Amino acid sequence: ASGLETDCAWHFGHVCEISREKMPGMRPGAQLPHVHAGAVYVDASIDPAGFDAFKTHAMDAFKRYDEFGFKSLHRDGGKVLEICLSYAFWKGGYAPLDFYDAPVINFNVR
Repeated sequence: ASGLETDCAWHFGHVCEISREKMPGMRPGAQLPHVHAGAVYVDASIDPAGFDAFKTHAMDAFKRYDEFGFKSLHRDGGKVLEICLSYAFWKGGYAPLDFYDAPVINFNVR
């Protein structure tokens, strides 16, 4: 997925606060990565156990959304997938493809 490893303006401007206050085990100064869900490619055959763990972390983030302090500020108060994937990226030790280094285009379609 594309994104940025650090971006305190992401997740409605709350990702650094959430990372600091709600993510036990996160090293000081680190944050959940800014991740876009529009283009995610995973080759599960490379590491099936890692892929299963990634899915488990993403589902855990969704189930514990409010406990983790994730914000439901998208459109009519809905949860956002990206912060759940961000949590799974962090737990799995993955980093997004940097917006500025990867030839990936993200856009919203209505």
